[in-house]
Amino acid sequence: SIGPICTMAHLSLEKLVELMEAKDRKLVDELGGIAVIAAGLGSDTEKGLIGISELDLDQRRQKYGVNKMERKPPPSIFELFLDAMKDTTIIVLLIAAIISIIIGAVSCSIHLGKTCPRQPLWDIGYTPGNEKHSEGVCLEWAEGLAVFLACLIVGTITALNNYKKELQFRALQAKQDDSLTTVWRAGNACQVSINDICVGDVVQLDTGSKIPADGIIIKSTDLKVDESSLTGESVPVSKNA
Repeated sequence: SIGPICTMAHLSLEKLVELMEAKDRKLVDELGGIAVIAAGLGSDTEKGLIGISELDLDQRRQKYGVNKMERKPPPSIFELFLDAMKDTTIIVLLIAAIISIIIGAVSCSIHLGKTCPRQPLWDIGYTPGNEKHSEGVCLEWAEGLAVFLACLIVGTITALNNYKKELQFRALQAKQDDSLTTVWRAGNACQVSINDICVGDVVQLDTGSKIPADGIIIKSTDLKVDESSLTGESVPVSKNA
């Protein structure tokens, strides 16, 4: 008999992708049927995978890939910050703040050397309640700057909160994806993580089971699959071997 390492070369990754995308029983027959396809993957329709050592499983993962969806990385804090700053209210406040700062700066420039000399905001002569030009301190631009900084702070806090929520959602999503399923290997049924399923595994589905990967039905009885998450159709679809 041919060992699993030799038979694995019988079916390429490209051929398997073509088989799964075609969803055509004729292509299965052209390849010799389910039993021949299983043998070409170093597997058996009754016993499951022939080689179940870690080396064999690693070789399969290297050849065909892992059974895990590549998800889009979460947005960065900077991206979330930019998104938060797109809020209409924030935009209006920023525009008003910038206009206020410009008007204040122009006003200070006009009065420079008269009622608004070149002195810092924290000048010791300034006390709250005085007029904006009293005690020689120019504060025409201060209100606009305060609003501008407040908008930046709000955007930063919003971005941090959204980033934290995104990480929590990703963690929950990963936990939901990493459920257990029953596979047959070397004639024995065993529970493995969905992420650890290899090409050639024979998966046993029970009522309510989540289908962990693309595959070919070996045998079934009145099998119906809920494909609403993929197609939006609420009516279960019948599947036949």
